[in-house]
Amino acid sequence: MKKVIIIILAVLIAVSGALLIYGAAQGPQKEFNQESKGLLAAPAAAISEGADHWYSVDSVLSSGSFQEKAAKLMVYTSYNQMYAKQFYFSAHVDVFAGNKYTCSDYFRAQQGVNTFYQALAYTGTQLTNMATRRVDYHNVRYSKVEPGISYDKKEQTYSFSLANPDVDDRETTLPRETPYLIYSWYDIPLDFGSKEQAYNEIDSSLIENVSLESPTSDAPYYVLNFSADIDKVNASEETLRRLNEGTGGAMKDIEVLGLSFKAEIWPSGLFRSISVHARIVAKVSNKRGEATIDRTYGFSYDDADCSIANWFKSTGWDKYLTAEGKAAYESELALLKTEEEE
Repeated sequence: MKKVIIIILAVLIAVSGALLIYGAAQGPQKEFNQESKGLLAAPAAAISEGADHWYSVDSVLSSGSFQEKAAKLMVYTSYNQMYAKQFYFSAHVDVFAGNKYTCSDYFRAQQGVNTFYQALAYTGTQLTNMATRRVDYHNVRYSKVEPGISYDKKEQTYSFSLANPDVDDRETTLPRETPYLIYSWYDIPLDFGSKEQAYNEIDSSLIENVSLESPTSDAPYYVLNFSADIDKVNASEETLRRLNEGTGGAMKDIEVLGLSFKAEIWPSGLFRSISVHARIVAKVSNKRGEATIDRTYGFSYDDADCSIANWFKSTGWDKYLTAEGKAAYESELALLKTEEEE
């Protein structure tokens, strides 16, 4: 029974709305020590230059209850990420149910409307291990899903190949400013507001136990901790829907036992890291069991980490670029090389 639940949860983690991203080819990296030049490093001031909107931490924290400040800080920081010149995050997820374990590793590189993201999931059986990649680049989407990839538990490494992507034309735009962004891009399940809510309509009613530490010389960033009000969360249809969405309705009668969050935020208004810890009980195929989910994210603003062209080159998918995409790719790589030489 627990094996069934954990497989479903692992698939949920790997393929739910925001998490079709990247799993480090080196396997699980809990300390964010995979090859990244700028992970957890402060963003340069130029990251916010020319942004359509920008929300300062001081203005966000200037009014409201502790709960309102926590919700606003999470949501408005996600808006800043959307408007920033570029960002990258890598993430690792652990799921435990009894003595069963699954994991997922993924990253997202974002430059304006261009995105490169990929996920690798180990679900406990090779039949349901999977690799997923999806790229939006100059109004073209490149995508591929590959089940049955190999995973070495001892070495914590994946073996996979993603060739011959589906290539589809599509108009790509930034999303609207809605609190739903914190879910659609980062899979944070707590309901801060629906897709329809926009511009300051942020719901903080599910938050409690808020603490906020200001930047110090040793930790030059804000540290926000909060948890969910369990009674309210279990009465929140939207939060429970988000927890269940990626299973195609396979999880029933979800009960949240615990849900806590930590976010580190640079004074400039961008994420440094996010962590989420959840304990749930759910029914799958009429059998009920408990699982814990730990998800951690580390952010980078380094040019090489964030470069869509750089990821195309490293994965070999550059061969599938359209003529327009190829020209942009070559220009971006040339600029990146020049900056590195400097």
